[in-house]
Amino acid sequence: TSSAGLNKFSLKKFIKIKYYKLIKFLVKIKVLKSGVLQKFGSRDLKNSSSVMRKILVRVVNQDLSYLLKNIKIKTYLVGDKNDKDTPWWICKKLNKNINYSKIVLYKNGGHFVAFNNVNKFVGLLAQICNNQQ
Repeated sequence: TSSAGLNKFSLKKFIKIKYYKLIKFLVKIKVLKSGVLQKFGSRDLKNSSSVMRKILVRVVNQDLSYLLKNIKIKTYLVGDKNDKDTPWWICKKLNKNINYSKIVLYKNGGHFVAFNNVNKFVGLLAQICNNQQ
C-alpha cells in the first residue's frame, strides 16, 4: 500500500533540495533562525524524532527499482490516484515491472489508503488468503 522505493529525477525536485540545503546552511551560519526549517518536509517528517527523520529520508529517497524483477509471486498494489505522498506513477511503474502484479485502486484513501478503506482492504486480504489455500 502506497509503496515508496522508486525515484525519478526531476528538475523541480532537484531545485527544492538545493534550496533546502541553502536554507539549512544559512541557519547553520546563523544568518537565518532555525524556525524557518519547520516550513520544509511532510507532516510525518516534521513530527518525527531526529533518528526517525534520518530513517524516513533514507527510505523515501531510496531507489529499489532494480529489485523489482526479482519479485516472482502474485502481488497486489493498493493505492489511490490522489495520494500526495506517494505519487500514482510509482504504483504504475511497480505494476509494469513486477510480473503477476495487479493494481487495486481505492478512492478517497490518500496515503493511508488501507486505513481509510479498512472494510474493503480487509475484504481484499480475506479474498487473497482464501485463494491461496
